[in-house]
Formats: sequence, structure tokens, C-alpha cells
Amino acid sequence: MTPDDRRRLIQLLGMLGSDHWGEVVNAAKLAQRHLGSIGLTWEEVIAERLGGEYSQAQVEAAFQTGHATGYGKGYAEGKADAGVNGRRPAMTDFQSWRSVAKELLDCHDDLLTEWERGFFQSYVERRWSIPTEKQRAIFERVADKTGVSLPP
Repeated sequence: MTPDDRRRLIQLLGMLGSDHWGEVVNAAKLAQRHLGSIGLTWEEVIAERLGGEYSQAQVEAAFQTGHATGYGKGYAEGKADAGVNGRRPAMTDFQSWRSVAKELLDCHDDLLTEWERGFFQSYVERRWSIPTEKQRAIFERVADKTGVSLPP
């Protein structure tokens, strides 16, 4: 893994601690996508960091334990949130469409085209509240590309 690849992975993993579910999910998706683009698996990253001192079975066991723990915690928190708020887990906890646009600009700039950046910047600056049908189509297209959840 190159130093730039490592920095990008660290940046994405750092976003997993966000208080915003959408950002956490997007960071996880982007980290997985990043590893795939450089031809590595999580097991290889862990083994590389551990200096190859552990067997593949030990690395796999550690990975599965971490995954199960994280999944269980996320599921429990999401279920608690659904019970408290009377709705499904907060993957759409954006306060407005402008905050979705801000999220895209702040966290997914590398996946946006120049035109899309301009569109979302304009959307934020003009303080529009609910997108038109055409604007919503743009949000949906970019949400599919980035994995960002949209408000209802």
C-alpha cells in the first residue's frame, strides 16, 4: 500500500466515529471501495500492519470478531433510535436538503464532477429548502454514486 493509499484509508476510517449515521455508512462504503481499487482485502491490511506475525486464521478470527462487535453495536443503537423516535434508524438524520449538499461537498468532493460541485455549492449558498423535481433527480443520481442517504 502506498503512503497516499494509507492516508486515504486512515481519513475514511476516521470518519467512522461521526455522530451522523449517513457519514459513517458512507465512510465504510468508501473505505471498502478504496481497498478494492488498490487490490487489497481487510485481512491483508491487518496482516500488513501486524507485520505478518499472525496466521491467516488468526487475522480472519480478529476481523470477524471486530465485524460482529461493530455490527451488533450499530444494530442495537439503530434499534434504540427507532424505538425512541418511532422511525427507522437514523441514516437520514440530515436536517435539510442543504445539509445533504454540504455533506456531499465536505465528505465526497472527490467523487463529484466539477458541475456537481457547482450545483451543490449553489444549492447551499442560495439557501433553497426543498429541491425541485429536476434538482431532486440530481441529488438522487449523486446519492446513488456516493451512498449518501436523502431526506424523505
